[in-house]
Amino acid sequence: MVKGPDLLNKKVSRGELLKFAGIGLGILAAGACAEETGSAGPANPSTADIPMRTADARPTPPQTQEATPTPEAVEQKPLPNPEQIVSREKMDDLFTLPDWEATKASAGGEKAAADAIATYMTDVVNGILNPLNFVDEENIEELGLGQRIQDKKLDQFREDLQRYVMRQFSELAVVDDTQGSIPESLKQLETKGENNTLVALTQCSQPESLTDGGKLFSRTVTRHVNPNKQKVLYYTNFPTTPHIIRIETVLDMQDNLEPAPGSACQKLDEQLEKGSESRHFVFDFEPPAEEGPMKLVDIVTKNLY
Repeated sequence: MVKGPDLLNKKVSRGELLKFAGIGLGILAAGACAEETGSAGPANPSTADIPMRTADARPTPPQTQEATPTPEAVEQKPLPNPEQIVSREKMDDLFTLPDWEATKASAGGEKAAADAIATYMTDVVNGILNPLNFVDEENIEELGLGQRIQDKKLDQFREDLQRYVMRQFSELAVVDDTQGSIPESLKQLETKGENNTLVALTQCSQPESLTDGGKLFSRTVTRHVNPNKQKVLYYTNFPTTPHIIRIETVLDMQDNLEPAPGSACQKLDEQLEKGSESRHFVFDFEPPAEEGPMKLVDIVTKNLY
């Protein structure tokens, strides 16, 4: 180690003292110059890349991307009481069944009358399956077709709507809806009608998913045509007491839903197709003793196979 001069124990001359002091001042001056100009050595690596800022400079805040607003859900307006929007006149017109004697006279015979009534009952079944068809046009848009989300309120609405329609049908067209196969047959139609209302109000029934480009989903039946290109019809007149007229036909079911391949609604469409098999309907009517509409005493539905 190099030792500095011993200033406490050794006497030195005035010239040597000044010489030593001058060396020390020179080192300090050189160090100060090097710090000011930055030429005495490499810069501190921890500060070499920091840019110089003026007193008024402000750091530029990082750019933030504004969040894209998500589309707001369609407002779920309260659903009305079905009795306030359903046309009682439409139900009365459809569910008041034909007069047997008047139909025979206009059709030209019993077999032709039976064929006309079989077609009429096809319209009746379609009315039960699609209760929204009884809603007045000025009210149908307010229901939010194709925009609803399934919840308890929607489930309650479709049940109330279907029960209201079924009640009017029973009062106008059925002698006793607790007898025979009527409870079972009407329950099957009732369940399908509730499901059809659900599809019509929820998002799978947007116009682009409907084959006819319409506003209302529908699931309808048509009379089956046999290989001879004739509509299936069986007619029996039982001269019993009470007098029974039995009319049988086969109904094919189809809907106007055709969602895009791979869409969320395609699975629903497949489920509807599975429940759309053709069925054999047997309608037993009791004509009145005098003029007036017939009434049903039994309804039987059977699988074809």
